[in-house]
Amino acid sequence: MLIKKEKIPWWNPLVLFVCLFLLPSMASAEISLADGENFKAGLTLEFGAGLFTSNDSNFGADGDDAAGWYEGYVKPILNASYSTSAGNFYGGLSYVASATRGDGDIAGFTDDESDGISSELTYLGWKSGSLFSSLGDDALDISFGEQEFSIGDGFLVMDGEFDYVDGAYWLAPHRSFEHTALVRLNTQPVRADFFDIKSDEDQ
Repeated sequence: MLIKKEKIPWWNPLVLFVCLFLLPSMASAEISLADGENFKAGLTLEFGAGLFTSNDSNFGADGDDAAGWYEGYVKPILNASYSTSAGNFYGGLSYVASATRGDGDIAGFTDDESDGISSELTYLGWKSGSLFSSLGDDALDISFGEQEFSIGDGFLVMDGEFDYVDGAYWLAPHRSFEHTALVRLNTQPVRADFFDIKSDEDQ
């Protein structure tokens, strides 16, 4: 006897209500936690949800005429900075809760059980402030840890994670590289980035 696993249909009324009515006005919210003369801290809460359907997926190779699934994630981001006469120190911390439900994406990377909570940002950095005034403010920026990094419009280097382990493959809430060491020179008319980056193991 075959036992069929019941799935929540992608057209579930509650899912449609959240996707179509609630999330557009809740896509992102910023909260200031501290705003002193030297110390500043803030919390950004990012939401994302998507409802997908595909007819004749993979030209019928899977034996199904259509596929439907939905994805969602919640991404809180904590940022803080501290200004001193020796430069400006900063850091960030973020975890992402994400999931895919329904038939799973048409590429087959995710399914009805793809979900999880994983780290997205854990980094520390230092900016030179006015130490090198002849070169401009924050001419030197050094940072390391798990963080985002891109070159230009991101055609070659931008996304450090594949987003299939914890679901939400098409929304792609994870973009950070697992390990980074960055040195940025922001001078005029020349600027340069020196970097050592490592993507997540699923990339």
